[in-house]
Amino acid sequence: MGDLAQPHSVPTVPGSFFTDHCHRKHERPVRTNSHPIRVYDPKWNELYHGRVSDIIDSCDCCSDNKMRIGIATAGKLGASGGRVDGDTIVVSIAAACKNVGDSGPRAACGAFHIPGSAKNEGLIVPDLPQNKQAADIYAATSVLQDILKFLVSPTSTKEDKPSVRLCKILILTESHTLVQGISSDAFWKWKEEDDFEMSKKHEMANGKLLMALDDTIEKFRNERKIPVWFWLVDRGTLEDARTLAN
Repeated sequence: MGDLAQPHSVPTVPGSFFTDHCHRKHERPVRTNSHPIRVYDPKWNELYHGRVSDIIDSCDCCSDNKMRIGIATAGKLGASGGRVDGDTIVVSIAAACKNVGDSGPRAACGAFHIPGSAKNEGLIVPDLPQNKQAADIYAATSVLQDILKFLVSPTSTKEDKPSVRLCKILILTESHTLVQGISSDAFWKWKEEDDFEMSKKHEMANGKLLMALDDTIEKFRNERKIPVWFWLVDRGTLEDARTLAN
């Protein structure tokens, strides 16, 4: 993923830090409207100076990419800023669509975690609209559904089921269409009015796919209070994910 930094030594922090900090108000942005925040703004974090690696770094324990903890958040808990948050998941997605002989266009997508990870995957988009926009939505939905499979039940303990625990999910994408499609005022209007099944003249592009993605995002928010954020990055940033898609 572009300019991600290498693992580095990190300071010792209080034992309760990782279980406490994500439940504090200063860790999440203030909502300015009635809808959940879905678009990530890196300026929320004081560490951001224009690079993806200002926000994301590899975890010393598992080597997975994680979100770095901002200075203000860490300071209020007696820790140093810059340390990665082990309870976050970061994944990059990309999509591609090519003509395959007489078969016509064929869409595919890629999901990238870290180099060499078994979780990295390239997927052929199944019987859906064969275009890049549909592939981007399908990639995001597939990633989130995979994460749901391994989440600890809200009532279980670590002894009951070894799994992942997390407080937020960050999906990096170069698709403006995806980010706008799942977060714009037009999207919320269509959702509130249940407008996805209107006549084709007024039907929202890829509406059913967006509703499936929305349903998956809402499972994280409603059942576990976990936000899913989409970070729209510059084109050419996510070459690893693009390679998987191709």
